[in-house]
Amino acid sequence: MNPNPNVEIDKDGWVKYEVPQEIKQGLWPPSNARGYTIDERPARSLSRRIKVIGIGAGMSGIHLAHVVDTEQQDLIDLTIYEMGDEAGGVWHWNRYPGIACDVPGSNYQYIKDPKTDWSTYYAYGAEIREYYQGQMHKHGLEKYIHFSHEVVGADWNDESGVWTVSIKDLKTGDVKTDTCNLLISMVGSLHWPRWPDLKNLDKYKGTLVHSARYPKDLDLKGKRVAVLGSGSSGVQTVPAIVNEVDHLYHWIRSPTWIVPAVGAMFAGPGGSNFAYSEAQKERFAKDPHHYLAYRKAMESELNRRFRFIIKGSPESRLAREGCEAMMKEKLASVPEIAAKIIPTDFEVGCRRPTPAPGYLDALTRKDKVTVFLDEMQEMSEKGFIDANGTEHEVDVFICATGFDTTFKPHFPVRARGINMQDQWEKEPYSYLSIAVPNFPNFLMAYGPYGPTGHGSAAPIIENTITAFLKIARKMSEEQIVSLEPTEEATREFMEHVELYMKRTVWDGPCSSWFKKGKDGLPHHYPGSRVHFIEHVLQNFRPEDWKFKYRSGNRFRAFGNGFAQRETDGRDNSWYYGFLNEEGKDEMPDYTAIFEEYAVHNK
Repeated sequence: MNPNPNVEIDKDGWVKYEVPQEIKQGLWPPSNARGYTIDERPARSLSRRIKVIGIGAGMSGIHLAHVVDTEQQDLIDLTIYEMGDEAGGVWHWNRYPGIACDVPGSNYQYIKDPKTDWSTYYAYGAEIREYYQGQMHKHGLEKYIHFSHEVVGADWNDESGVWTVSIKDLKTGDVKTDTCNLLISMVGSLHWPRWPDLKNLDKYKGTLVHSARYPKDLDLKGKRVAVLGSGSSGVQTVPAIVNEVDHLYHWIRSPTWIVPAVGAMFAGPGGSNFAYSEAQKERFAKDPHHYLAYRKAMESELNRRFRFIIKGSPESRLAREGCEAMMKEKLASVPEIAAKIIPTDFEVGCRRPTPAPGYLDALTRKDKVTVFLDEMQEMSEKGFIDANGTEHEVDVFICATGFDTTFKPHFPVRARGINMQDQWEKEPYSYLSIAVPNFPNFLMAYGPYGPTGHGSAAPIIENTITAFLKIARKMSEEQIVSLEPTEEATREFMEHVELYMKRTVWDGPCSSWFKKGKDGLPHHYPGSRVHFIEHVLQNFRPEDWKFKYRSGNRFRAFGNGFAQRETDGRDNSWYYGFLNEEGKDEMPDYTAIFEEYAVHNK
């Protein structure tokens, strides 16, 4: 498709323009000795449409489709491939009992299209899934998304400046290819199940499930159930099912901080969840300014919480003291569990803090819950054998053991003889979490070394998509065939990351999905969310990038020497300010001024 339907394009999709009469008449030279020509259009005119392939229809993919649909029709041709049969990303894949967001629901949504009637302060997974899928349906974004289509490979061609993407139709098994100028990965990291390494796991004859693929119709009522894992999934699952099951078996395999609440200032008593009243929902709906102030106040508190990530800060000490006191109080009747679960050698935030209402209380219910403090020996056909050699029969075994969060792609991503899977085998390597050197025209939403450690993902995603589409527009306006971060800039960023992490609690000796093992490099951004949005997403650094221009001359985008505003109806003296009350950028009507003052023209 053309940027302008009245303009011709060549076979490669670039805009063609009419040669000026002055060149035809020999008044102007058509080119120089090198063959360089001037683009005979105003500066920064769109030179081609940018074909974008997006991988994943979660929060990022839905927002990308919405922005393209409403603001970028002149620029972007978009196709999104989603391996699931529905949109929603992490909230589509994760449906385990008790799943909820660890930040307030009112702040876990798109800023400009907020839901005003969240049922509870911490929204549950089903309601979050409904919101994001509802956004897709509300705005008719299905037309951009191919469901049940898994990307299985991506190959870059330096000569053409094009990615060839291989996609498998999961319903038919057929594999096809598609091409794009810009490939955007939006796959996230919290949906690929990580199964535990348990001896004889394959011999178990009961119902074996992973929390990241939890069956919709699994009935636990009156059954003997084991839950392995005390991370975010496990600590939410246990209290959600404890009253339903006949008996629950659970393991505390490593210490973890259970926090009272994230956004505690606005939560219920003791940081608990609560249901919004109908009066509150009505006020939020009828008074958008009040609802915005409420959400901004919570966002402000969430942003300030980065301070407790800094080692030795007053906020870090207070967070530890508060969590430790609360956990000791809750577990006073089971001191052996308290001694095992309360960390002694790392601070709050080393693992992502998860509010888990009811979890610590469940651990004290000896009539209903058996808590193991040592690893099991192995699985058996009927259940498992504990550390003492005793077999316990269970009907359902739930592996709440987290995800593959290595960031290594699950399909080959190849460019210039390099497969990103091999390059990231030990540790991922990125420029500001959004790009990778030697992989041109490849962008990542929430890639490694992004701000995943605290706060809501939603505003990060919205600002990321805005930044990516600015890059796409730059490519078209400046006639850029390819762009990539430099090795030097990436190396220096990684150097900064490695040193900065040592001043954060993320660097502590905890097991976390933030890093590989207890001693691995945390895959975090070296700063706050505020820092990331303002200094990365809203401040593109061209000095850190390599650009390949179609003509070999970056100034060809200067065009015919005229600015677009000189022909498109905008004010050509805008730098004086605008005369209309609305502040619109449009050419004023100077008729009255000309008639009064332009005497020489009368």
